[in-house]
Amino acid sequence: MTDGIKLVLFDMDNVLCDYDRAKRVACLAELAGTTSEFIHEAFGQALSEYGLLHG
Repeated sequence: MTDGIKLVLFDMDNVLCDYDRAKRVACLAELAGTTSEFIHEAFGQALSEYGLLHG
Protein backbone atom coordinates (compact mmCIF):
# COMPACT_ATOMS: atom_id res chain seq x y z
CA MET A 1 0.00 0.00 0.00
CA THR A 2 1.25 3.50 -0.82
CA ASP A 3 1.11 6.67 1.25
CA GLY A 4 -1.75 9.09 0.72
CA ILE A 5 -1.62 12.05 -1.64
CA LYS A 6 0.76 14.68 -0.31
CA LEU A 7 0.49 17.38 -2.97
CA VAL A 8 -1.91 18.33 -5.76
CA LEU A 9 -0.87 21.04 -8.20
CA PHE A 10 -3.47 22.89 -10.24
CA ASP A 11 -1.65 24.95 -12.87
CA MET A 12 -4.24 27.61 -13.58
CA ASP A 13 -1.96 30.16 -15.24
CA ASN A 14 -4.10 33.10 -14.16
CA VAL A 15 -7.30 31.60 -15.56
CA LEU A 16 -9.14 31.29 -12.27
CA CYS A 17 -6.94 33.38 -10.02
CA ASP A 18 -4.01 35.78 -10.13
CA TYR A 19 -0.90 34.29 -8.52
CA ASP A 20 2.82 34.86 -8.25
CA ARG A 21 4.58 32.24 -10.41
CA ALA A 22 7.98 32.76 -8.74
CA LYS A 23 6.43 32.26 -5.30
CA ARG A 24 4.63 29.10 -6.48
CA VAL A 25 7.86 27.66 -7.89
CA ALA A 26 9.75 28.54 -4.70
CA CYS A 27 7.12 26.75 -2.58
CA LEU A 28 7.25 23.69 -4.83
CA ALA A 29 11.04 23.66 -4.62
CA GLU A 30 10.93 23.85 -0.83
CA LEU A 31 8.39 21.01 -0.62
CA ALA A 32 10.47 18.90 -3.01
CA GLY A 33 13.75 19.71 -1.26
CA THR A 34 15.32 21.18 -4.39
CA THR A 35 15.92 24.53 -6.10
CA SER A 36 13.59 26.79 -8.05
CA GLU A 37 15.89 26.36 -11.05
CA PHE A 38 15.40 22.59 -10.94
CA ILE A 39 11.61 23.01 -10.81
CA HIS A 40 11.66 25.40 -13.81
CA GLU A 41 13.80 22.92 -15.77
CA ALA A 42 11.59 19.96 -14.84
CA PHE A 43 8.41 21.75 -15.95
CA GLY A 44 10.05 22.91 -19.18
CA GLN A 45 11.28 19.41 -19.94
CA ALA A 46 7.87 17.86 -19.22
CA LEU A 47 6.07 20.41 -21.39
CA SER A 48 8.54 19.82 -24.21
CA GLU A 49 8.13 16.04 -24.03
CA TYR A 50 4.34 16.38 -24.36
CA GLY A 51 4.61 18.89 -27.20
CA LEU A 52 3.18 21.71 -25.11
CA LEU A 53 6.21 24.01 -25.16
CA HIS A 54 6.12 26.43 -28.05
CA GLY A 55 8.93 28.65 -29.19
